Amino acid sequence: MKRLAYRNNRSQGAALIVALILLMVMSLLGLSSIRATSTQEKMSANVHDRSLAFQAAENALRIGEQEAQQWGENAGSGAYPDIDTALASNNACTQTACNENGLCQIPDPDCSTARWNDPNQIWKATDAMEGLSGTPQYIVEALSTTAPCDPSEPTAGMQNCKRFRITARSTATGRASVTLQSIYATD
Repeated sequence: MKRLAYRNNRSQGAALIVALILLMVMSLLGLSSIRATSTQEKMSANVHDRSLAFQAAENALRIGEQEAQQWGENAGSGAYPDIDTALASNNACTQTACNENGLCQIPDPDCSTARWNDPNQIWKATDAMEGLSGTPQYIVEALSTTAPCDPSEPTAGMQNCKRFRITARSTATGRASVTLQSIYATD
């Protein structure tokens, strides 16, 4: 009978160890790629959400500018109140609240909080745009009734143009929030 010789080969388990190491490296690469893809997907969703909020705020800003135009042309008639003259500084904040249509008189120079930062401020809501969870809003603040009509030549020409600051926002809990402002002038 022939005896099989036993060979003492140290490399018998090396293939298994190399295979396990390669499998672990491949798993780590796979997990890393899944994490990167997930992060990119979240960033993409945030950019989309902010874009929708920006578009909604911009839409509210345009509606507010139309209201400023109407107020400038129709002050003192119907739904549009007269525009009060600017208040003189007296070291006391006596600013009136905006009305339910989001129209605000000239700001009091003694008030330290801007109207758009005031948590008690009444904002005029617009029709929500599709895909938003919040409602775009605006306020129209009268700034002046005697501003120069041509800012490049403040001493020439008509001096009775009206200036308005329109602030618009689109905000919802847990979503992107955008606030925009513009200065609007009427004849």
